This record gives sequence, structure tokens and C-alpha cells, in this order.
Amino acid sequence: DVTSSRNAGKQHTVGLIHEFHSEYRKFKNKQGDFQSKNIWIMASDPRVLAHEWHESYSVPYTNVFGKLACRVTSKILGIGSAERDWKIVKRIKKGHRSNTGTEKVKKQTTIAG
Repeated sequence: DVTSSRNAGKQHTVGLIHEFHSEYRKFKNKQGDFQSKNIWIMASDPRVLAHEWHESYSVPYTNVFGKLACRVTSKILGIGSAERDWKIVKRIKKGHRSNTGTEKVKKQTTIAG
């Protein structure tokens, strides 16, 4: 039934959030798989890109944190990406779709990986 399916989805999401926080705490406190001094020597090397470090030292040892860290640290920041996002929103809200709500626009402009 639809209600039990929604509850299962929410429980899954809550589980992922809990797992992320647990893994992040270990990363931040350099515990568990993050306690090796060697990986932090690599992290301090300015030639090592953050997403490549996470790919090597976070992804293999975590279920949520490593993948998210890779994705977040690999993004190029700058005004260009913000302008592209607004261009997509404007395209969606044009003409007969001008009344499209915020949540629907968010879903249509988000790329899930």
C-alpha cells in the first residue's frame, strides 16, 4: 500500500542520514578507517585534489560519506554554474508553465547521480 511504501522510503532516508553523520564523525575525528596517519599526509599535499583523495580514502570505507564527499568536492565553483541553473529555471517557467511551483522546478532542474 502507498502509506507503507512512503514510510519505508522515509525510514531508508533517515537511515542514510544517520549513516552519513556516523561516517562524517569518524572522518572529522580521524577514527576508524580514517585513523591512519598516512592518509592525512596525503590530504595535506596541495597537489592532491580533494575529490581524488576521497575517491581513494573515503569511498572504499564508507557507504554514504565518501560518495557525497567526492561529488561535492569535485564541483567547479563559480558564477557560471549559478547562471546555468537560472537559465534552466527560466526555461521551465516560460509560457504556459509559468505557474510551475518551486518544488516541481527543483525536481526538474536537479540532476541525480
